[in-house]
Amino acid sequence: MSVAGVVVTHGRDPGIDDCLSSLRPQVDELVVVANPPAPEVDVRLIVNDRALGFATNANQGIAATTAPYVVIANPDTEPRADAVELLFEFAETHPRAGIVGPQLLFPDGRWQPSRRRFPTISGTVVRRTPLRKLLRPQTRQLEHYMLED
Repeated sequence: MSVAGVVVTHGRDPGIDDCLSSLRPQVDELVVVANPPAPEVDVRLIVNDRALGFATNANQGIAATTAPYVVIANPDTEPRADAVELLFEFAETHPRAGIVGPQLLFPDGRWQPSRRRFPTISGTVVRRTPLRKLLRPQTRQLEHYMLED
């Protein structure tokens, strides 16, 4: 199994130590990409000169790895002990899958919705502007959030 882990943080996060401790034994390489201020970690650390977005940071981390598979995580992620192995096995047996993701759970064990449909322009405008306060996309855009399935 050859899997890298990339943790993206936008400053110091109190959960990063638990995240790294949970992820480290499951991956072959581990990289943290951080916006300032950078956390103190004992893994490969890439620190941006200025704050960058999540996707840019994730791409930086991916480029810094050599593994054919990469797990991208937020610093508050606490993967179960077999999570990466299960994702790896699924990816290996489903070679047409472009992306594989785990089921997310809240700390109390409840299902955490994380899937989304491809964004539309109008939906993005509602979700990313002050219109979100008026139109409440989390209740009006159930199709985008795939909460009706």
